Amino acid sequence: MVKIIPVQFDETSQQISNLSETRHVLQSTGNYDLVAVVKACNLEHLNDLRKKVEMIPALGEFSFSVATRLIKINASFYL
Repeated sequence: MVKIIPVQFDETSQQISNLSETRHVLQSTGNYDLVAVVKACNLEHLNDLRKKVEMIPALGEFSFSVATRLIKINASFYL
């Protein structure tokens, strides 16, 4: 979950989308501007990814959460 400086939203969301680990990116309302779902092989990989994300200039606050168990997934995703 990411907060982005508004005038740089498009550029920053594209940078996050371009990360090889990124699977889904959604603009959101509420406390965060963007939700990105990423895949990391292990905690070390996740830590490396966190460092990459921290280097994106227009990023404000961001939060990582780790999914520990898959309960349901639907490959079709409609908005």
